[in-house]
Amino acid sequence: MRGLVRSTYAVSILVVLAMLAAAGCAHKAAKTENGQRVVRFASVGGLTDAGVYIAQAKGYFKDAGIKVERQRMGSGSEITTAIASGNLDVAGMAVTAGMFNSVSQGLGIQIVGDKQSVSTQASATRLLAQKSLVKGDEKSTLENLKGKKVAVTDSKNATLVMFDTLMKKYGMSSKDVQVETMTYPEMSAALIKGSIDAGVIIEPFLTAALASGKVADVDDLSGTVPPGGASIVPLIYSQDFIKDRAVAQKFMTAYMKGVRLYNDAFFKHKDTQAIAQIIAKASGQTVQTVLKTKPFGLQPDQQVNTQFLEEQQNWFAANGLVKKKVAIGDLVDDSFAKQSVQKLGKY
Repeated sequence: MRGLVRSTYAVSILVVLAMLAAAGCAHKAAKTENGQRVVRFASVGGLTDAGVYIAQAKGYFKDAGIKVERQRMGSGSEITTAIASGNLDVAGMAVTAGMFNSVSQGLGIQIVGDKQSVSTQASATRLLAQKSLVKGDEKSTLENLKGKKVAVTDSKNATLVMFDTLMKKYGMSSKDVQVETMTYPEMSAALIKGSIDAGVIIEPFLTAALASGKVADVDDLSGTVPPGGASIVPLIYSQDFIKDRAVAQKFMTAYMKGVRLYNDAFFKHKDTQAIAQIIAKASGQTVQTVLKTKPFGLQPDQQVNTQFLEEQQNWFAANGLVKKKVAIGDLVDDSFAKQSVQKLGKY
């Protein structure tokens, strides 16, 4: 395990150095189309891009003079590289060890808001397990996972930390299981097939797995984040986009308006069908799927819980995945969200 950690860290440093080299030539001129500023946005895709989908469909970006180009990428590492090389302006990127390592090595990215959060009110990131392992109370179920295969998408991101935190609540840890890494579609299929015993999975793959009748919901992981919830997939701005302050601010305000309509629809039951249709069309899911899935968190005022980020960084450092800690205040810039709240009012 120690050798694996050293190898993982060495690879991450090489990736960061490559990103820094790319960043040195990254200052590309801002692109415009028909008088609108093109803003390049990327994520791994899925329903949690709802704030962007809704803002686009409602014309909030267009009214702000912005045209958003959406891209889907395979991983947080791919997204980070694209930002460093000047090929992205905005992204939704999971909290990972690589995020902290990149910042400590001088890559100018900053967390400005929330693209997916977990709280007691909303969690679409959950631990599922084979029904045969779900026995009695939660402690007994987690004890049944010892030595079993538990899947996450990345062994260096927030979902593994959250699973580890849950296990430690009952005197165990993630080291008591066999951690497997795979994409969410692969995880859903593996859970249904029975080739893995449990997994930390998101919507809509979560609902698809549950619908098979083979697995059960074990924990919504809301107890693994600080009170009030936390962003496990923050909204990220590139260094160059931050410098384009006026456009970056307009993007935040338009995005926040879209996020608030999502909250209205799924937590206040206002125009739920219409908003679900927007999300379904943009994500390639059916309306029925969107309506069936467990609601995910999108912080309506775009607040970021810095305590959660500190806890994540401490875990990565303790496990040898982060060698040099960064000041969380240097990583987070909440000024864009605050200015948008001043304009729109608190939600």
